[in-house]
Amino acid sequence: MAPENAADCTCPKTDCPRHGDCNRCVPYHRDQKGDLPYCLRPLAIQR
Repeated sequence: MAPENAADCTCPKTDCPRHGDCNRCVPYHRDQKGDLPYCLRPLAIQR
């Protein structure tokens, strides 16, 4: 079952098990990958 906000997710990796689930996606990228998810990258570039 897709998370409620999956339709609003801007990530192109729609087959990802965390797609649209910000509560799982953001910590995964921060803790496991050491980077930002696609949706937060434009904000980081603006700084």
